[in-house]
Amino acid sequence: MLLVSSALAAAPVCGTPLVLDALRGFSAPPHPNMLVPPSHLDGRPTLRAKGKSIYGRHYEHYVETTNFTIDWSDADIDSDVADAAGEALEGAWTAFLREQDWTPPVSSDTYKIWVVLDPDLGMTGYTTEYYTDDFPEGYPVIYLDPSWASQPAFFGALAAHEFMHTLQYALRDWDGTDASEAWYWEASANWASELADPDRDGYQYASEWYADQADLSYDSMTGYHQYGIFVFNAWLEQVQTGAGGMKAVWDLSAVDDSNWRTLLEESTGADATDLWGGFTGAYANGQLAESDLYTAVTTEGALQDGVSGDLPELGTHYYRVRADARVVADGDVVLADSDEHGDVVDVQAGDILGVTAVDASSYVLTVETDADTDADSDTD
Repeated sequence: MLLVSSALAAAPVCGTPLVLDALRGFSAPPHPNMLVPPSHLDGRPTLRAKGKSIYGRHYEHYVETTNFTIDWSDADIDSDVADAAGEALEGAWTAFLREQDWTPPVSSDTYKIWVVLDPDLGMTGYTTEYYTDDFPEGYPVIYLDPSWASQPAFFGALAAHEFMHTLQYALRDWDGTDASEAWYWEASANWASELADPDRDGYQYASEWYADQADLSYDSMTGYHQYGIFVFNAWLEQVQTGAGGMKAVWDLSAVDDSNWRTLLEESTGADATDLWGGFTGAYANGQLAESDLYTAVTTEGALQDGVSGDLPELGTHYYRVRADARVVADGDVVLADSDEHGDVVDVQAGDILGVTAVDASSYVLTVETDADTDADSDTD
């Protein structure tokens, strides 16, 4: 895709993790409206006799849809950009609220959701919350960089991504001290682009941020890993749970403030060994529905007897398998290939073997080939 090279060079990422940090007081906001609403969002409703009202007053330029008001002040922004955003957002609204029964965004029963087009964000977009007496729990507002409209597939995926954040705010209390809270927000919002419109391929490039650094902790925010690990949700819904698996995690998060690893285990009834064993084997061996659009994993090289390593929690090393063999792990890790996972697996030539630390751990692998078995028999 043309998007891949240009987008990666520009690091097209959502700024919502920065919003969460700013809301919690962890860091200063890089964009002023992350915490402070623009003057048009003054909390004084523009009431309508029919249809949803506007919570505030319009910018100089705007396009309204059934559930959104898309506004901007820069006269150089073409209304076609707002139309494209509106189409993608209404599509996401239909998919998530009418077809998949997600909890609606706060304020959206009465007011249209604000979407502000701002070419000076310094990021593709973000979704924040503002607080008023009407909405002491916070109501969501989406910001989009209109320049990405030149890449329609990505822009549509971006709009769906940001809309997912409005649903997340309605469910999950972002406050707390867990510095890795945002990783699953982004992993979910990226996968939401697929759920909103399976025919639109504008986000899969992000798989590179997992595939090239799978050895990071599952909840790492380094190198945009949190966006790339949307592929875990792809596996979750295509293999482990079926449709609605990600929604079940978020619904549980509304009543349980545990970290995401615990929520994933509780919502699926599977422990991390089975979840990451299944995921890593399927991803590395091209067994997901859109594997041809995802980046192949970076490996540690060829599998050999005695290879070893150190990994953080649920981080993974991958190895190329050159010959059929039995692999035995020494360490708190789960092995996974194209067919099975466990502390002992039988691999086939051409497989990719994943080694994942259940908790931070070192490991050593013993590799027994047919030649080794024959040699042992001759010795006996």
